Amino acid sequence: MSKVMIKYKHDNETFSCMGILNENKLVFVSNGDHLEIIKNPDEIQITKKSKLGIINMSFKLNEVRIAHYDVTDMGNVPLNIKTNILIIKPRQFFVDYEIVESGDKHQYELEYEVI
Repeated sequence: MSKVMIKYKHDNETFSCMGILNENKLVFVSNGDHLEIIKNPDEIQITKKSKLGIINMSFKLNEVRIAHYDVTDMGNVPLNIKTNILIIKPRQFFVDYEIVESGDKHQYELEYEVI
């Protein structure tokens, strides 16, 4: 287990925080949100827990997968997520994806440094 400095961007918002790296799993808290990211050679899995609920998403290039939004006030809302771009490097990744039902496009990029 190692401590890491994390810089990430979701759409136009940029964040920095400390976290823990355990093999291929990053765990950190940013702005009250608890995030767990599992990075595999060809897939990224993100779980985000906040006061609004829990989001589980996984990304694999050119695949449509179901993301589960367990919203506190609404219950489980499944959405289809299409991964348009997925770049995975040793200490960073970039995901460009869209929500199929709405056509909304999003980007998520993260890099970290072991300290």
